[in-house]
Amino acid sequence: MIVVLDTNIWKSSLYLKTGAAAAIRFYLHQNGARVGLPEVIRLEVERHLRADLREIKGRIKSDHQRLLGMVGNLHEVILPDDARINDVVANFIPGLKFDTVETSLTLEAARSSFLRTIDKIPPSHNNQQFKDGVLWADCLTFAQTDDVTLVTGDKAFYEDGDIKKGLCLTLLAETANLAHRLKVVGSLGALMVDIRAPVNVSDELLVSAVNTQLQANIAGILDRLGFTRAGEPVVARTFYATETPNILFVEFRLDFPCEDALEAGRIDAVLTLAGDGQYLAAKEEFLGLSPTDLGMTYKTADGVEEQRRDSYLRPEGMVIGARTVHHRVREPLD
Repeated sequence: MIVVLDTNIWKSSLYLKTGAAAAIRFYLHQNGARVGLPEVIRLEVERHLRADLREIKGRIKSDHQRLLGMVGNLHEVILPDDARINDVVANFIPGLKFDTVETSLTLEAARSSFLRTIDKIPPSHNNQQFKDGVLWADCLTFAQTDDVTLVTGDKAFYEDGDIKKGLCLTLLAETANLAHRLKVVGSLGALMVDIRAPVNVSDELLVSAVNTQLQANIAGILDRLGFTRAGEPVVARTFYATETPNILFVEFRLDFPCEDALEAGRIDAVLTLAGDGQYLAAKEEFLGLSPTDLGMTYKTADGVEEQRRDSYLRPEGMVIGARTVHHRVREPLD
């Protein structure tokens, strides 16, 4: 499967850095899908990104100067210079770690698009939409080798300019004799419907990782309170897409049934361990699991319910001067 994202999709999703886009990127990897990247899209996206970065930089600089004038003194704002912006633009598509299928702007695609503008054939029927015609020609080429989904909010591709009506009939007719399917959807949400799939990770794999990485935490509270584990835990977990397509963030809770090792008549004992960490989908491996809450609940011999909990605080570390912050995405997956 090849997914082609129009420029308006890149821009509307913070250049594929939003949470929804992170989920899309994960599912594309899981499905073995490739991202079709026609040269006309890559060039347009890179120029829009550079222009947007420079505009944001200029706006922040201007607003900072205005604020400085009103309050008298402020910390200096460190903004990226042109070299940093150019570096971001040059590396951001490779940094998304897509399996891409790129195609150069060919004379054949350019001629096809130009004739569409002359003959007023979609997607170039309303005005001189040269890029859209080239994009469509490239999608037809991609569909000679694999199924293609074009994701675009450009109404020129749709019947009567209405996304709900689907691909316009003229373009639909051009897909009839293709070797593979070519379809058009209007948003990342619509694409998600096609590619969403369960995150197939067994509870046993998570339990094994917890037993290995957090054994000292578990043993510590059991020994201190005089209990032993008495069976397999009940598992609840939630996976989140992150800024890295093949790495998921996981939050989990395990409820272990326990028995009174002191024979003091305590019953209904449950050890609850909550925590989080990372899951490397390509390696099917949990890493960096750490507890956020750990506690025991039980009833005494007199029937009184008691709780004992350990608290965990995440160290922030000491920061001198301005703190560097990093873009982070946590988008829940089904």
